Amino acid sequence: MKPKVLVLRAAGTNCEIETAYAFEVVGATPTILHVNRLREKPALLREHQVLAIPGGFSYGDDVASGRIFANELMSALRDELLAFVERGGFAIGICNGFQVLVKSGLLPRVGGGTTQQATLTDNTSGVYTDRWVRLTGDPKRCAWIPDDLEIELPWRTAKAASSPTRLCCPSWPRATRSPCVTVAAPIPTARPTTSPASATPPVASSA
Repeated sequence: MKPKVLVLRAAGTNCEIETAYAFEVVGATPTILHVNRLREKPALLREHQVLAIPGGFSYGDDVASGRIFANELMSALRDELLAFVERGGFAIGICNGFQVLVKSGLLPRVGGGTTQQATLTDNTSGVYTDRWVRLTGDPKRCAWIPDDLEIELPWRTAKAASSPTRLCCPSWPRATRSPCVTVAAPIPTARPTTSPASATPPVASSA
């Protein structure tokens, strides 16, 4: 049976089509849904095995990146989201979606609860980064990248530094933890001729 993926969008989200396509390419069945529709019928989340929050600039990043979207989720969908996590659902936040997971308290969720425990801030380099990198997954934490595999992805971000420095989910079972990735090495060329990323689900970015 194909896993069902709920790709959740809001005003300002602009990568939901690409996200849905990436899941479709690897054999999943994605559905793009506006957050208001999920707020009207929270039980829809129970029909899916994966929750994906794409990138963009949700609500124009007013107040803070991902803050309004996160507040929407937790004000109306808190119980359903926590139940989704507890039953082993996968969650992935890409770019702005990663900010939403952090601001909502779903990541890193150390010790349980949904109090925000971390934040993302400016790169320690002080400059915007745009390059291809190789990523590896932590085999003890990451269920999105097979153990001992490196994948190549574009890394474009102004806010990749986190406080605290590790944004993982030790309180989640391994299969449900949000992706924990390590930048293994920058790729000196502008772009590889082929990218294994095209054959794998999106990996959470802290952009």
